Amino acid sequence: MFPKEPRGNSLILELSLFIGWFNPLQNKLSGRQTSMGVIALNCLNLPPHLRYQPNFTYLYGIIPGPNQPNIFKISSILGPLFNELLESNRGITICTPKYPQECKVIVKLAASIGDVFATHKVEGFMSHSANRFCTWFDIKINQKQELKLGRCQYGRDVCHTSFDYCQLESCTKKEKLAKKTGIHWSELNFLPYWNPLLNVTLGVMHNWFEGVLQHHFNYQWGFSGNSARQNDSSVSNSNSDSEEIINLKMSFFPIPTRRG
Repeated sequence: MFPKEPRGNSLILELSLFIGWFNPLQNKLSGRQTSMGVIALNCLNLPPHLRYQPNFTYLYGIIPGPNQPNIFKISSILGPLFNELLESNRGITICTPKYPQECKVIVKLAASIGDVFATHKVEGFMSHSANRFCTWFDIKINQKQELKLGRCQYGRDVCHTSFDYCQLESCTKKEKLAKKTGIHWSELNFLPYWNPLLNVTLGVMHNWFEGVLQHHFNYQWGFSGNSARQNDSSVSNSNSDSEEIINLKMSFFPIPTRRG
C-alpha cells in the first residue's frame, strides 16, 4: 500500500490493527457471557512468518468488561491511539545505528482486522443487523436475499457522511442520520490516507473458522447437541447410534498418509 523501502533518511512502517472481544470465563455456547476486548498492533513490514509472533505483537490495551462498548465509548477508547497515528503520519525523527544523523520514521495504519461486529463498530458503520447493514452497497436489510446489488459506496462518500454525523449537535439528529445512511462517526476518518472500505479485512478466524465452520459443525451436523434435545433415557439408548453417526461424518475427512 505504501512504499516500504527507506527513501534517503526516511522509513515508512505499516501497521495492522486488530480489535476483538473474548469471554474470560471460557468461550462456551451456554453460560454467563462476559466480554473483554483486546487492542493489538502488528508491523506488516516484517516477513509473514514473523509479523504475528507474540514477541512482535504490540498489545496496545485491554478493553474492560463485562459488556462491549457502544459506538460512542469505542471512539473515546481508541481516540488516543488514533491521535498517535495521526502524529506519526507526519513523521518522527529518531537516531539509529544505521542512521546516526537522524532518520525520519513515518508510521501508517494499513489495515484494520477483526470480525463483523468489531470492524463495523470501529470503522464507523452500523450493526450488521441494521437496516443499512452493508458497507459496500447501498441496500436495505430486506433486500439482502435479492441478487440485484444496490449502488456501490465509495470511501470518500463514507468519510463525508461520517464528518456530517460528527458535526450534528443532538443525539436525535445523529441517530436519524445513522439509520438513514448506516454510517456513524469513526476516529479513523481523521487519517488522511484512510479508506473505510478498502483498509478493512475480515479475519479468517472469525469469518471462516468461527463463522461458517462453527455453524456447520454445531447446527448442520449437530456436534454440539443443539440440533435436538433428548431426555436421559433416549440418550443412553442412542449412544451407539451417535458414535456410528460421528464416525460416518468424520469419514468424509481423509487422513493424509504423508506429511508436507
